[in-house]
Amino acid sequence: MVSMFPRAVAIACTISRITVMYKNVSVMAKYKKKIKEYEVYYPITVDKENSRRFLIIAIVFLYSILILPFNVFRLFLIYYYYKNIKILVFILLMYIQNVSMSMTEIQFMVYCFGLYAKFQSINEDMSTIKSKTISINRYPFVLKSEKRKRVEVYPSVRSIELLKMRHQFVCESVSDLNEIYSIQLGMSISVLFIMLLFDIYEVVTSELVKTKSLFLLYGWLTQYIFRFIVVILMSHITTKQVNC
Repeated sequence: MVSMFPRAVAIACTISRITVMYKNVSVMAKYKKKIKEYEVYYPITVDKENSRRFLIIAIVFLYSILILPFNVFRLFLIYYYYKNIKILVFILLMYIQNVSMSMTEIQFMVYCFGLYAKFQSINEDMSTIKSKTISINRYPFVLKSEKRKRVEVYPSVRSIELLKMRHQFVCESVSDLNEIYSIQLGMSISVLFIMLLFDIYEVVTSELVKTKSLFLLYGWLTQYIFRFIVVILMSHITTKQVNC
């Protein structure tokens, strides 16, 4: 059963990579163009841009410390104890594929946060318009003339229509993002679940071999759980903004 583990991971990673290559050629270019055109008219604020950069740095750092040290240490143990280049190369390629899938997850989360920021801006603008409208209706005596009233109320109507168009555009972008990453993320979640099961199986039922230790296994378990949670959480937070 354990011998199936690297093969299952390698096959899943290969399918994910092929899908990424196809999507990048067929869909991703159009998606990036749409988002770029949107941001020309509605650029992201400085605060949200700084938050996006911080998110990227934090996620890349966490992925790096949860993946690279453990994989490098495992490769060292394989080389030290077995001196078998074929096994070393196979495991190395599997780890490279895994890192490649991790990069896809990071890219997805960055795009998700970009859409989340756009939803947040739309909701903030809608809240501002709502507050102004309530104030106008609650204190009509502030309006000195019918002309002043037309000037203040009608722009709000146009602004609401514009916000509806922006909201529809970002909702369509969420659908596009789901279309682009659905297969890759599905494979990533499946692989993480399979790796989690196999590692738990090894800890419970078998003795640790020379190239594995509780330190490595706990490190891998932490990595799988972290990746699983962060992808699901980012997707949930982004889609939740649609209903706000």
